[in-house]
Amino acid sequence: MLKKIIIFVDEGFCWEDELAREFGIGKEELEPELDELCKKGYLKVIETNAKGMCAAGENMRDDAGVGRKFALTGKGKGFISRRL
Repeated sequence: MLKKIIIFVDEGFCWEDELAREFGIGKEELEPELDELCKKGYLKVIETNAKGMCAAGENMRDDAGVGRKFALTGKGKGFISRRL
């Protein structure tokens, strides 16, 4: 699964919600995998759009945000280039 996450991020699926949807799982299930890839240096968080941070106010906070946005690090890009 970790390899597939790196490949999906390389293909443009960068937000937690997008990745979870592609894998057919909830964000809560995917978060440990994403954290592991960050810890190992393959991914980095480049943006956070957390729930509760919506400028529209608290009434809309459940609809706001899609979690964290990820990008490949140099190590992650190296993994992709070795795959090709």
